[in-house]
Amino acid sequence: MNLMPWRQQSVPSTVTSLQQEINRMFEDFFSPGQPRFGESSVMPALDIKEDDKYLTVTAELPGVDRKDVQISVHDNVLTLKGEKRSETREEKDNYHFVERKYGSFSRSVMLPGEVDSDHAEATMNNGVLTLRLPTNRGAGAKSISIK
Repeated sequence: MNLMPWRQQSVPSTVTSLQQEINRMFEDFFSPGQPRFGESSVMPALDIKEDDKYLTVTAELPGVDRKDVQISVHDNVLTLKGEKRSETREEKDNYHFVERKYGSFSRSVMLPGEVDSDHAEATMNNGVLTLRLPTNRGAGAKSISIK
């Protein structure tokens, strides 16, 4: 132990707080559903409502084109997949600025009951995706297209 004098002393609080901050950054970085370093989150927020005949799912997808969204239901699991793309371009005399942002997402949620995906309806208006899923017993796998 004499060869390692730092083992005999307590670790300074600044080193401990630095270690805690590094641990927190790694936990935040690898947490699912959290934005990655240097990008904003494109993970859609979801609301699920149930009444006597339908499950209504609302997903916020601002800036996502409806052709870039895939919806599927399999074994009572609703999966939304998509990609958000944007480009900003500004050109002046001696100034050229182009910024591109891309982000993909995939979100799966267990539905509270079986649905009849053959009669499901999907609409998208102003970046809000609305799914109406009739409840049913014995439903199977199905992809849903957006109207």
